[in-house]
Amino acid sequence: MGTVHLYTKQGVLSMPYEILKADKEAGTLTLRAVGPPDAPKPQPVTIAIKEGRITVLGGQAPFVLKKIDEDEFMKRKAALPANKVGP
Repeated sequence: MGTVHLYTKQGVLSMPYEILKADKEAGTLTLRAVGPPDAPKPQPVTIAIKEGRITVLGGQAPFVLKKIDEDEFMKRKAALPANKVGP
């Protein structure tokens, strides 16, 4: 289990997740967000990591993330509000 932090224009959304399956040969992980015990279980998503890109498949809309270096991340993070949003 881990926590992912999403930095958005509205603030930081932190969400715990669990790894359901790892396929090292394919370079994929299947993950699911973890909510409170009484909440419905979200649908799993599969992420594929290849050549500096993370492709997220499943969920409401697939998307691709491009690798950036730490300096670029810190620059982008500094431009966003630090308040927490979401659950």
